[in-house]
Amino acid sequence: MSDIYFIDHVFHGAVQIPAVGSENGNPLVYKDTSAAGSPTTAIQTGGFYRLKFASTNEVENLCLYGGDVLTLALAKLRRATFWVKAATALGAAERVVFGVGSARNDDPDAVATNAFFSCAADSNVDVCTDDGTNDTSAAGDGLTLSTSWQKFMIDFVEGIYVNPPAGHQGGLYDVHFYVENANGVMRRVAKSTRFDMSNASTGSVQPIVQAQKTAATSVGGIDVKRILFELST
Repeated sequence: MSDIYFIDHVFHGAVQIPAVGSENGNPLVYKDTSAAGSPTTAIQTGGFYRLKFASTNEVENLCLYGGDVLTLALAKLRRATFWVKAATALGAAERVVFGVGSARNDDPDAVATNAFFSCAADSNVDVCTDDGTNDTSAAGDGLTLSTSWQKFMIDFVEGIYVNPPAGHQGGLYDVHFYVENANGVMRRVAKSTRFDMSNASTGSVQPIVQAQKTAATSVGGIDVKRILFELST
């Protein structure tokens, strides 16, 4: 079996995440498309990163991501785990997504390869994948994005799909999503849906945490405490 290693992003200390184009060597950057408003895109006291809209009535898109440097080979990626919470309860004009994807886009549905948790217009969690051929989405079985810290995991290795006559096929043929419920238990969601990303087996992705709103004065968003990737060598 291949050796396992981890990439762990935590948000402590005074050094802020740079904007796109900065050159301080940080593996994560942020993008802010606001024009008149001043949304929050910064590490907060307590050790977490906040993407939170300004009250300005305008379209805003805030993203924490890898700067489109796709360092995570899907063939090596085993699990992606996110510790997040809603900055405030999400409103009708707002959407957040978090997970992994190829080159970012203001429209997360246009990210060519992705595996995302998503909340659109409310706090209900949906899950989706796209590998350029298979575009799959499903509801998250009634689980919601809390305003308290919550753990979310995408598993790229454990799923097994029986494909006659080819036999058992696992990993990217059957991606699994898990959400921590109110009792602190990791619960697999959308179990009746097979999330097939096998056509992206030679591709690479980056972390993406994105919050966006249409023209509105709402001030929701998402907080991120930790992002952990487990990979094989």
